[in-house]
Amino acid sequence: MIKIKEVEDLFFKVIGDLEEYLPYLVIVGGWLPYLYVKYLWKNLGMYPVTTTDIDFGFFESTAALPVSEPIYSRFSKLHYQEKHLRMDRMFPVVPVLENTGKTARLLIEFITTPEVGEDYVERLVGRQILVNRLEKFDILFKDNIQVKLVNRKASPHRSYLVNVPSPYIFLFHKAITFTDRENEEKKSKDIYYIYYILRFHPRKELLFRNLKELGLHEEKKQVLNNLKEFFSRVTSRGCLIVEQENGPDDYIDDVRQDAFDRFRELIDVLNS
Repeated sequence: MIKIKEVEDLFFKVIGDLEEYLPYLVIVGGWLPYLYVKYLWKNLGMYPVTTTDIDFGFFESTAALPVSEPIYSRFSKLHYQEKHLRMDRMFPVVPVLENTGKTARLLIEFITTPEVGEDYVERLVGRQILVNRLEKFDILFKDNIQVKLVNRKASPHRSYLVNVPSPYIFLFHKAITFTDRENEEKKSKDIYYIYYILRFHPRKELLFRNLKELGLHEEKKQVLNNLKEFFSRVTSRGCLIVEQENGPDDYIDDVRQDAFDRFRELIDVLNS
């Protein structure tokens, strides 16, 4: 696990620098458990972050895009570093932000669907930045909510409204896509994110009701196949992954059994 204090300042620096663009972006990926717990649920003292990437998703809005310049131009003026993907080409790049002591760094990544037009990408992000286009990514836009973030380290305090997927949407998207991951480390983290939502969501009945009412019947079949493959027994691969990702636990003696019970309940809900 990454200690949140090492990267939280950088996270808020990126959010502040992108304030003009936040209405057109949706935070996705490994920062969501942290945002859910600290700013949406407000009921726990643990703020997990299992990535040093900030992932921003976007779709092509029919509304006007009144930004003063593409995000690449903004980052360049603020002297963000760039991770070059190929030695023989200047672009595309992944923006990078490091703290002064170089003890923490964040990669800022952008993701959209294959259908979004190049013109929109260029106006919002800039053609110089790598934009990943992923199938099934549109699921994350099915139900977005706004969360108010407060940077209490700033003087005076600064607050920002950010768009995030509703927790049940984030869970569902991870459940349908984790088997597509070729990177085993990322696959394990995706499985852990699902477990985290199942364990710490303060209103389980609402979580399950939202999943039941979601629709997406063909996608649900795929989710069920994925979950049954990884959580058919306590000794199944998924339970072992959760145990490893979670580590020692002060509240649960048998994390593997707990993971099995929670995922089996999820399977029953999706089957109903």
